[in-house]
Amino acid sequence: MLSIILALAFGAIWLFGGYRPNFVRRPGMLLILIVSAFLTLAAISFVQIPLQSLRASDSGDIQLRNNQNLALVMAIPQIALSGLVQEGAKLLPVVVYRCGEG
Repeated sequence: MLSIILALAFGAIWLFGGYRPNFVRRPGMLLILIVSAFLTLAAISFVQIPLQSLRASDSGDIQLRNNQNLALVMAIPQIALSGLVQEGAKLLPVVVYRCGEG
């Protein structure tokens, strides 16, 4: 619950404190904001969590449990893939909106 509150607080600071998009002149920007939030949650639910569960089942090896450095190195690709999934889901509505502008 605390993480959701922190995410909303930081998002509000970024959106209204620094970026300030013109929602009145371009109402599609608000739609992008809303759709991006839902796509990010869907990407986490349907892609990132299954990937993490696959990674967790792989880490059950005796060798990985005994060698923490190897386990950390093997986690780097999974973290990178999770980041690509999240950021791709956030940017998909932006790309669609920009292509539609012509």
